[in-house]
Amino acid sequence: LGDRALADRMEGGTFTTLYLAPKDYHRIHVPVDGAITRATYIPGKLWPVNVHAVTHVADLFAVNERIVVVFERPNGAPVAAVLVGATM
Repeated sequence: LGDRALADRMEGGTFTTLYLAPKDYHRIHVPVDGAITRATYIPGKLWPVNVHAVTHVADLFAVNERIVVVFERPNGAPVAAVLVGATM
């Protein structure tokens, strides 16, 4: 997430990881009520996100380029969509 305070607020929450292959539809939909409160670009590498890279590149999802889009729900709860860049 690139933000310790945000990570602390989300501690114990749930997450899902979705992998988009090059042939897949690359539009992001976040089906929650709320408003975007910020978007943070975090530079990094563009390692492929495949079985070999995931098992051999330490902290792959934390070293790849990404953007973190934070939403605030009507009840004040944060939701983050973390879009991870990759190649191949």
